Amino acid sequence: MLISEVYARDPFPQFSFIEIETINRCNGNCSFCPVNRKNDPRPLNKMSEDLFLSVLEQLREVDYRGTLSLFSNNEPLLDSRIIDFARMAREVVRHAHLKLYTNGTLLTVEKFRSLMRYLDNMVIDNYNNRLVMHSNILEVYEYWKGAETPDKKVIFPMRLEDEELSSRGGYAPNRKNVAAIKASCLLPFFQMVVRPDGKLSLCCNDAWVHTRLATFKHSLLQMHGTAKPTGS
Repeated sequence: MLISEVYARDPFPQFSFIEIETINRCNGNCSFCPVNRKNDPRPLNKMSEDLFLSVLEQLREVDYRGTLSLFSNNEPLLDSRIIDFARMAREVVRHAHLKLYTNGTLLTVEKFRSLMRYLDNMVIDNYNNRLVMHSNILEVYEYWKGAETPDKKVIFPMRLEDEELSSRGGYAPNRKNVAAIKASCLLPFFQMVVRPDGKLSLCCNDAWVHTRLATFKHSLLQMHGTAKPTGS
């Protein structure tokens, strides 16, 4: 019913979340993740700066004002360009809500300060099975508590590496019993996930891009306005 209502809208609604994965690697070992550092089957890939800028320019063309996340199924700080990319995103897509998730293992106070010049929101997931905050994340936390950043939202969730969460589209290594749900998913209608090579995966749960909707240079403007996505 909800999907029928979405399709009936004219013009077709613009997506409200976009994730840009600039490098398809993570240094974490979370047992619920199909692309942790021990199980990742993907060939290493880094997004070119030209492609990244093209994504930003096309978002500006459609006056994008939703959430722009500089991560997907990866650890964004593995990309040494991430601070520069955050700056570019802020300069080009001025009205977007800029967000970044990180496991915090590579974070320093200096990197945190540099990133928060451009971000609206950062989530620092502290993965530790004893629920102890890593020393470098603690330094960032203490700095953040003492800094005057009333307009910047930073969250420090304490997470277990061995949590059993959702099935990640059926690909979670630690999820043994997966039941198929006979219902349609709305994520592909509101979320866009751009992989380092420009391919659009079905959603954030399609880390391996089993379902490719399109390549980015053709898809963004088609999915805005009157055109409707052909993927599902």
